[in-house]
Amino acid sequence: MRANCSTVFDIGASDAIEDILESRLLTAKKKQEDVDFYLDQKQETTASMDGHDNSFETKAEMLLARQAHESRIKEKRTV
Repeated sequence: MRANCSTVFDIGASDAIEDILESRLLTAKKKQEDVDFYLDQKQETTASMDGHDNSFETKAEMLLARQAHESRIKEKRTV
């Protein structure tokens, strides 16, 4: 029998919301944020990755500029 790939295995505590609401360490606002987050995670979500890494691109550009600069210096020394 093949499992349905669109179903997520829920390993969350069955009483997670009650535990959040009963916590004496959290403010009312934080409790509501945590409950909202928990419920949001149980809903169907869609995610995507941009595929464009700005940090890597900046580092790569700096490396190329440094290599070009070093190459020009080396050429001037041999002339």
